[in-house]
Amino acid sequence: IMDSFNVNDYEQAWKTIDSLESQRLPKSALEKVNLLLTKAREDINPAQTVKCLLYRSKYQSQLEEYGSGNAIIRLEEELKKDSFPVDAVLNSILGEAYNQYLQNQRWKIQDRTNTVSFDNKDLKTWTIDQFAQKSMELYQKSVSNPRLRQVSITDFNAITKDGQESDKLRPSLFD
Repeated sequence: IMDSFNVNDYEQAWKTIDSLESQRLPKSALEKVNLLLTKAREDINPAQTVKCLLYRSKYQSQLEEYGSGNAIIRLEEELKKDSFPVDAVLNSILGEAYNQYLQNQRWKIQDRTNTVSFDNKDLKTWTIDQFAQKSMELYQKSVSNPRLRQVSITDFNAITKDGQESDKLRPSLFD
């Protein structure tokens, strides 16, 4: 039997957020997303929680100078707050975020040398190996919980795209 969660799509709230985005008002959209994130967490709605975190990262990235790096750091903080199954999805998203950061900044990163006994929480000091290792670690964590096989992929329609017979071929969040 599969775990199921609240799957309310908060359609009206997202229409408002999308409208603010189309009007190029990321700060106002961010405020609405933060309110919706609180509600999604209260309602135990993991798909909407993740969607809100993604949108929040996007808007914050647009509003800040070091946006993509800050977004990664904030998602790491969110990962500490959230539990199953949000944590699994966030691990995957973070793995991709570190990989994308590496790809986008490779020209700056490629000449960095590894350091020893250095506490480097600042992504601007990481080497290619550190980014690759962190991405791999997060991807592996994202599929490590066996309970993922009991979570229906349809509970995550808010953040997934339907494919031809995808529910039959990949019925669980693990898949």
